[in-house]
Amino acid sequence: MKIFNFFINWLVGFLILCVSWSALAGTSEGLVTDILVGGDPPFFFSAGPHLSKPACSTQGDHWAISLAWPAGKSIQATILTAYASNKKIHVIGKGVCDVWSDRETVNYIYTVQ
Repeated sequence: MKIFNFFINWLVGFLILCVSWSALAGTSEGLVTDILVGGDPPFFFSAGPHLSKPACSTQGDHWAISLAWPAGKSIQATILTAYASNKKIHVIGKGVCDVWSDRETVNYIYTVQ
């Protein structure tokens, strides 16, 4: 019986950890809108409603990427291609606002058919 209770407690704890970890980062899906390239070199955009965003992300549905990162340039190219071809993208955030203090940083994106 003790082994069963240990297993149940471990399973419940693991599930709580998984649910809370996924709730730390925002997501959105939609057409790319509101493209803005800043000067230092951030890149901002929106793509549908920004859901489950962290408390630091206070600027509506906007996302931020840094063009100083090699991955940031790839993400920007994908965003601009989706915008030009009128395709939806799905955005997953990092759960932090480390590129710009009031916009969640993008972790990765993919296009939606």
